[in-house]
Amino acid sequence: MMRKKFLCPVIILLVFFTGNAFGIEILGIHFAPDKEVYKPIVALYDVAERTLHLAIYSLTKDEFTEALVRAFKRGVEVKVLIDKGQANDANAKDEMLESAGIALRRSKGNGSMHNKFCVVDGIIVYTGSFNHTNSATVRNDENYIIIKDKDIAETFEKQFQKIWGKHK
Repeated sequence: MMRKKFLCPVIILLVFFTGNAFGIEILGIHFAPDKEVYKPIVALYDVAERTLHLAIYSLTKDEFTEALVRAFKRGVEVKVLIDKGQANDANAKDEMLESAGIALRRSKGNGSMHNKFCVVDGIIVYTGSFNHTNSATVRNDENYIIIKDKDIAETFEKQFQKIWGKHK
């Protein structure tokens, strides 16, 4: 047991400090609450060229919705999977995305769709506990990391396609 506790932080440190040797680039590590914490994600949406595949538990913050719509209007393929229970929230932005023409699915079945990740152009991934909400931005203790790595992005893209297909 002690070995596992020691080994995991060592692996994380090795990836963090030698990631570039393996082609992994950490573009940012972010923590909330912080009123500016959402901006790196919006910036990713604004520079996406081909695809944005987002699996998100909750989406209520206007800045994210507006950035996703801007990307879609630029010709980026935008797909959003959101938790069905959270989509029922009065402040949820799922209907705004749909009305803009964005492909959106609400989770089906039992259990929560509690993922929080996005694959950008098949090469960048962000993931963590951070939801696309005002609460996550200014009240909650949240985090996310932005990683540029084709292999990691491919792994997340496979998972996205799996859960996208599951929630038709």
